[in-house]
Amino acid sequence: MGFKNKNLDRETVNVARGSVVILVPDPYEKSVGKEQQGKRPSVIVSVTSLGNSLRFDYDVMAVVPLTRTLGLGDFYPVLSPRPGLRLLSQSSVIPEQLRVVDKDRVEGLLGRVTGAEMSEIEDRLRKWLNLPAVPPAAPVSPAPPNP
Repeated sequence: MGFKNKNLDRETVNVARGSVVILVPDPYEKSVGKEQQGKRPSVIVSVTSLGNSLRFDYDVMAVVPLTRTLGLGDFYPVLSPRPGLRLLSQSSVIPEQLRVVDKDRVEGLLGRVTGAEMSEIEDRLRKWLNLPAVPPAAPVSPAPPNP
């Protein structure tokens, strides 16, 4: 999904599922309890190819925020800075803070998670939402030889 953020004077930002972006909070929305607050990196976890199949006339995406406070246990996947992922430090994904935000909250693109990291995030979201595990893909049988 490509777009130009109307609040920023910069070029189009191309983001997709697995992108790590910086989100700007709603200045009028106050965080309550343990909700994450402030500008922070987040991983886009929703598909970005729905296009015109969305019900409304605006673009939204589901994201999970990151925090530099590393989570205890294996429920919180850890992402580390590397080429292609410009984080300031190791950061934990916070699956229980899943939220839907408007694309105009994106201030910048930090990079992308790997396929393995995305699978780990998906697994934690399935646990958090009590969704069934995805069965492993069946092995592909070789084609029979031609006579």
